[in-house]
Amino acid sequence: MSIDEIKSDGKEILLAGKIYLSLKNASSLSGYHSDYLGRLARRAKIKSTRVGKQWFIEKDALGRLPRISTDTKALSSPEDIAPEIQKKKLVE
Repeated sequence: MSIDEIKSDGKEILLAGKIYLSLKNASSLSGYHSDYLGRLARRAKIKSTRVGKQWFIEKDALGRLPRISTDTKALSSPEDIAPEIQKKKLVE
């Protein structure tokens, strides 16, 4: 495996014509924690490659992950998080 190009900041590499992002950069773009993305990479659940000790995630693969809502207002109360659970508790 040869790397075509590494950006000077170490956040991206170009490999076989595809852009790969460092876990930290992929985390900031996707909203997922870098540990979770690393776990997906190690388990081959997301297109990725390892260069030395560092994992890189294929940029296009990030687009296939479900988006995480950053709207904190949407998660302001337990009823908003899981209304069906709250209703079930009231019935029991």
